[in-house]
Amino acid sequence: EGAAWRHHRKLTAPAFTERNNLLVWDETLEQAQAMLSSWSSSGGGKTIDQVAGDTMRLSLNVINHAGFGKKTSWQTSSDETAIHHDLPNGHTMTFTGSLKYLLKNVLTIMIVPKPILKSIPNARLNKCYTSYSEWGQYMREMIQTKKTDLQTSKSDRTTTDLLGQLVKGQDTDSKGTRLALTDSEVMGNLFVMMIAGHETSANSIASSIFRGN
Repeated sequence: EGAAWRHHRKLTAPAFTERNNLLVWDETLEQAQAMLSSWSSSGGGKTIDQVAGDTMRLSLNVINHAGFGKKTSWQTSSDETAIHHDLPNGHTMTFTGSLKYLLKNVLTIMIVPKPILKSIPNARLNKCYTSYSEWGQYMREMIQTKKTDLQTSKSDRTTTDLLGQLVKGQDTDSKGTRLALTDSEVMGNLFVMMIAGHETSANSIASSIFRGN
């Protein structure tokens, strides 16, 4: 509530367009078909016991694409550790790997002070800090890339996702008054949208599958 909420509401609402809805729809169909194909290829008569886990993967893959412009195949998203030899320079986890671990341990990351997560001799807590740090670094890099894309002919093709729409709205008025969200606020809003849409969507899809059977 209040002026801060109205300010954020005004600047984030335009990101939810019919164009983005179409992107979500198309990506959901593609990921759902890939999920069903993986089930059918597992062998006739075999019980599928990972429905909830797979719908979590499905919703995360959709958010990666529709939210951040990161296309994730069904095969590569199955890697739980997400540690690869072909990581981008300056990174120790993949984008999907850092995001998955961040979501899985979000309460720990929010509650425990970051210096403790980083320095305490505990592998799980250290990885919590790494996922938090890596995701933040990826987001800052993607925001900068979107800003560059907006100044080139790529802008129409690469700013359909939520991140692109928010970055597109980062402007000031003719008097130089700050109207837009800062990079940090863009990251915060995307994180809230991701938290709100990831698990709830996955559970809804899983419930629909169970009821349909």
